[in-house]
Formats: sequence, C-alpha cells, structure tokens
Amino acid sequence: MPKSAVQAAFEKQIVVLPLNIIVPQRTITNAQRECDFYRQITASLKHIGLIEPLVVYPRAPGEYLLLEGHVRLEILKSLGVTEAKCLLSTDDEAYTYNRHVNQIPPVAQHFMLLGALKNGLTEERIAAALDVSIDSIRSKRDMLNGIFPEVVQMLIDEPVSAQVFAILKKMKPFRQIEAAEHMVAGSTYTVPFAKALLAVMRPDMLEEPPSAKLQATSEAARAMLKKENEFLLRDLKSVEKSYGTDALTLTVSRGYLTMIIVAMRLGLRVSEILALKWTDFDFEAGTLMITRGTVHGRIGRVKTEYSEDEMPLDPAFAKILLKWKGLCPASEQAWVFPNPNTGRVWHSSVLQGEILVPAGKKIGIDRLGWHMFRHSYRSMLDACGAPIGVQQKLMRHAQVNTTMQYGNAYMTEKRKAHGAVVQMVLPAKPAANAEITSVSA
Repeated sequence: MPKSAVQAAFEKQIVVLPLNIIVPQRTITNAQRECDFYRQITASLKHIGLIEPLVVYPRAPGEYLLLEGHVRLEILKSLGVTEAKCLLSTDDEAYTYNRHVNQIPPVAQHFMLLGALKNGLTEERIAAALDVSIDSIRSKRDMLNGIFPEVVQMLIDEPVSAQVFAILKKMKPFRQIEAAEHMVAGSTYTVPFAKALLAVMRPDMLEEPPSAKLQATSEAARAMLKKENEFLLRDLKSVEKSYGTDALTLTVSRGYLTMIIVAMRLGLRVSEILALKWTDFDFEAGTLMITRGTVHGRIGRVKTEYSEDEMPLDPAFAKILLKWKGLCPASEQAWVFPNPNTGRVWHSSVLQGEILVPAGKKIGIDRLGWHMFRHSYRSMLDACGAPIGVQQKLMRHAQVNTTMQYGNAYMTEKRKAHGAVVQMVLPAKPAANAEITSVSA
C-alpha cells in the first residue's frame, strides 16, 4: 500500500487580518457575556493583548470563516480593535483541538504562574490581567507547598484542583502518596473523593489530628465515604479473615525483610526491586530477568540498556523467594512486592522514610538508604575474589570504571592484604632450630 503524506491542518505562517472580513458562525449570548470566563478574557485582552490567534478558513476572496475564537472576536471588536492575528485552517472543519486536547492542568498552571513571577511580573499585574483577586493568585502560587514531590509528579497531568491539594496537605507525606494512588487508580480527582480518603485515615496519618471526627455533610458524600472506606479496607479484611492481625503484620514485615535480602544478594537498584514480577523468575533454570523499573510509582524501562540483563539465582536464595511467594499479597500484575493497601507498586521513598531510616537509627546508621545495599553487594563480590569483569556484569554497569567506584574492601580483607605486603618487605625470621644450632657451636 503506497504511503501518503499527512496533510497539515493549518498554514505555517500566522497572518494579520481585518476583523470586518471575518465571519462568525454563531453569536455570543447575554448569559455568556455575564460569565466569569468572558470577564477574564476581557481583562486579559486589555492588559496583555491577544495571545491565542483566531482560527479562520478562507471561504472566499476577502472573506474568512471563523472556526474558533468567537468570544475573543467579539471582545476585540468591543475594545475597538480593528485587526488581529489569525491562524489559517486548510479545512472548514470547526473541530477545535483546544477544546479536546490542550486543557492545561492545575499543576501546570501553578508552574506557569511561578515562571511568570520569576520573570518579573507582579502578582498585582497578573491578577489584573485575569480579573481575579490577588489572594487567588497567591493561593495558586502556594498550591503545592506541603505536597510531597512524588505526589506532584503523579498528579502533574491530572485535573486536580487547589481544593484537593489543600486536603492532601492535611495528610503526612507518605499517606499523600497512597491517596494519590487511589485517585489515579479510580481516575477520580474530586473534592468529595479527597475528603472521603481523608476521613478514613487514622489520626496518626495526619499532620494535625482533628479535634473531632470528620463528618460527611450530604447523602452523596456519605455514600462516597462508605464506598471508599470499603475500597481501602477490602484487601486488608480479606487477609485478616485468613491470617488474623498478627499474621498480617508478620507477613508485611516479612516482605520488607525479603526486599532487603534481594537488595543485598542481587545488588539491584530499588527501582528494579519494586518493579519485579513473579513472571520475571525462572526457578527451574535458576535465573531472573531484569526488564523494568519504577519511579514515583510509574513503571518504565530500566536505567540503561546494560541494566536489562539476566541474573543468576542461587538455589538457597531461590528457596527464600519461593517461601515469600507463598505469603506475598495477591495483585493483578503479580508484583513480587505489592503495597497490600493498594495492590500497586510501592514508592521507594515511603519504604525508606518509614522502614529503613528508623531501622538504621536503631543500629547507629544515619540515613540508611537503598543504594547502600548495592554498594555492600559490590564489596562482598570483591571479598569473594570475583574478577572485576564479572563484578561489572553482575552490577550491570556499562563501564568497569563505574563498578570500581562502588563499595569498599572489608577490614579483614584489608588486613590480610596489608599483612602480605609487610611479609614481602620485612626480612624473614630465622628458624628456631637454626638459632639453637648456632649457640651450641
């Protein structure tokens, strides 16, 4: 089948046209003129000018059909403007991409506002251009203050309002992540849904425990609260019925321990550990295939092409993993280490903040992190006498120089090597029987 070129929908150049030769396809109603959107567009055109060109189609010589921008056209005429920049369409189809694709999410608006302020625009001028109060601008400016960075990345492209972020701020950072995961999983970003998530959280999960229990204020809110409560506790209760609370706590703790064992025995990055699936293992062949990683809860490829490789599985180590497989909470994607509350992958920062760092402090290690296990893995390979080329392959580094930067020799190995050099330098001690013979003579 011959290939055909895709026809461009618009001409490449923007043209300036007189407004009196542009023919609108509809009229603006009084109700539209009284709405906030109309008022804000008017203020923007007064203070900044036309940003988005009108979209027109050359219907006849000296006549252009307006496809998109009817509100802007009317406001420009009311302001006494006689000409405007226009984008020429190659088709008279009035389908507007802006209406269906280019909606700017609130997080993006926040960063755009910060960029404008950084470039010298004042809050007062922005407020005047948008015909909103300065308090509104400041609220958008501070919208993400107190929001965990990983949550921002999770919700950066979603329609999450400032009111929802205000609710998330009441949760501790690691619980913000779980709440965001529920929003993404259900594609629900409404204020009532966020309030439902807040209401079912224990007081110790909140930044400031409420003085009184939150109450739903309407039948709809109460229904959503009940539904979300059931959703959050569904997996927990199913496990509690079969194992009991003590067994559930033991199972989750066993999962944490198994993660650390994997980190120390395979030297994997934490992004690779949390993205492991049971289908990656071939226990009969004794191998594990590393193919994916996770960052901020999003699954993607591994760090580099050299990171994607097959790893050996020692039989004793495989037995530990098979025991965990029998205890591992079920998940749709067959994750090796799923979050039991959501069934999705863990966020490494949650585990590090709630598990590793507190455990490290108890044993005198400040800021214990996942990458320390990878450095320890390389030190153990060195202590075992593994050739540096083999170490590079097991660490899955592109360059051996990178491998050399990892880990440190154990003191026992240092002492052994040091002793060998000393013996080479110092003169050999005479034998005991030789000394006796000399004295006798």
